[in-house]
Amino acid sequence: MPLEVLGPPGYTKSISVDVPDPTNITGLWLEAHGLSTYADKGSVRINGGSWISLNNTTAWAAYPENLYGGIGGAYYTIRLTVPLPAGAIRAGSNTIDFRFNKSDGISIGWRVLKLNFKRSDGSSVLADSAFIDDDPNTWGPPLNNATDIAVGNALWSTGRLTDPAGKPILASCANCHASDGRDLKYFNYSNWAITARSMAHGLTWQQGQQIASYIRSLDLGLPAGLTQKDLGRPWNPPYQPGPGLPS
Repeated sequence: MPLEVLGPPGYTKSISVDVPDPTNITGLWLEAHGLSTYADKGSVRINGGSWISLNNTTAWAAYPENLYGGIGGAYYTIRLTVPLPAGAIRAGSNTIDFRFNKSDGISIGWRVLKLNFKRSDGSSVLADSAFIDDDPNTWGPPLNNATDIAVGNALWSTGRLTDPAGKPILASCANCHASDGRDLKYFNYSNWAITARSMAHGLTWQQGQQIASYIRSLDLGLPAGLTQKDLGRPWNPPYQPGPGLPS
């Protein structure tokens, strides 16, 4: 985890989950990032069945997200439960497909941060240990050679971009991000997230991979004791005021 449902409309990611006992499973529980910006942005499908488009009718947002509009509301990360019909989950392996349905002209998708199944009594079916978090400490440049990294650096500063409708825009990556791209490295945007966004701005897959390779090659000069995974994530920025953080 996470599952990055990032790409053009229709892009799909799948996961296979083993369920030893499907008794009384009534819902699929998700924690999702970027899904809630507008209704029907994403869909889910269980074991090749019908797609369920996610909105406030087909899914129940948790408290307090439900008080602020649920899907399409104020929270960018949202927890929700999708009711499932009896027999939707079977004993053994189950395949869950997640789809990016449509863009608002800005977004390229959403992320599944956590998932589980819920029984009729509200209990969870799967242990947290059933999932493995992707570790940014293991990430490297997808094209690990000096030539591609240099090309990525040049594209970052001078690449000709378009908006999602294909219209040229008078900006490069560096005009909207940190000038050297260190914000993407600091917030641990994955190679695929960088590549998919590059392609959404009119670049090729190869060029997106070159930009991702350049970002991975940056040295943030972290203080002793900190590693890459200790920094922010797209859904978890490093400082939000709250209890205990001043210390």
